[in-house]
Amino acid sequence: MKISSLVITLRRSTARAEQVRKIIASCPVPCDTWDATDGSLLTAGEIAAVCQPERHYPRYPFKLTRGEIGCFFSHRRIWQMMVEKNIPKLLVLEDDVEFLPNFNKALQFAIDNIPDDAYVQFQVRELQPGRPKQNPPAMQNHFVQPAVIPLRTSAQLVTLSAARRLAEFSERFDRPVDAAIQLKWIHGVTVLTSQPRSVVEVSGLIGGSTIGATRKGKPLTLRLRREIARAIYRAKIRYHSQMNGGENQTASDLANKMSQPTHPFENNAQRDVA
Repeated sequence: MKISSLVITLRRSTARAEQVRKIIASCPVPCDTWDATDGSLLTAGEIAAVCQPERHYPRYPFKLTRGEIGCFFSHRRIWQMMVEKNIPKLLVLEDDVEFLPNFNKALQFAIDNIPDDAYVQFQVRELQPGRPKQNPPAMQNHFVQPAVIPLRTSAQLVTLSAARRLAEFSERFDRPVDAAIQLKWIHGVTVLTSQPRSVVEVSGLIGGSTIGATRKGKPLTLRLRREIARAIYRAKIRYHSQMNGGENQTASDLANKMSQPTHPFENNAQRDVA
């Protein structure tokens, strides 16, 4: 496997240090740490320079936390580094991931078969393939192109082309990094999901999330409003995703699409309208 890996971790997150060591030791390719951007240390000016509320449609209904902003910075800095150093492929991990026994084979399959412009997610949950034209055996490694791109950025194989597009697309952003990656009709990156599942997320075992703000103690009415806003937003994402891709597709369904030229980011941006 002629690639390397980076695991994103906060220096001050000592509770995750042992998990980071475990990831590096068990990763099938050379792996090093990548210092995460600490959102709590960003100045108001640094945040204002990149955060632009309501930049894209559907509008993201929540104010970004400093942890979410720092997480986006962390991934974006990796994309920029890939472009600057001309790195063809890179495995990007977060420090709350753990590999399942089948991960080595899943990663090798992804390395061997990833399209040059793609971004492959290793999701912590199984993806329902919908009604693909060809349904591979349950344990056979394969890609699915999801109609609605799943949230989470626990583990992903990123190509140089995808890194370049995502870095350009995210010069200013208005939502968490995983929600931004869902906007395939804007950034134009081919996002695939590796199946079957080959990683799990273990944040609950190592101190909880370092990104999201706690909702404990919030009045019930505020929590209900938040859940309603979330449901409406997700319905809009689902609608726009299906309008720009349809059903989940397996790798065999993608052959014709992959042979067609993709549109540059500038052209895709014209479709970002209400």
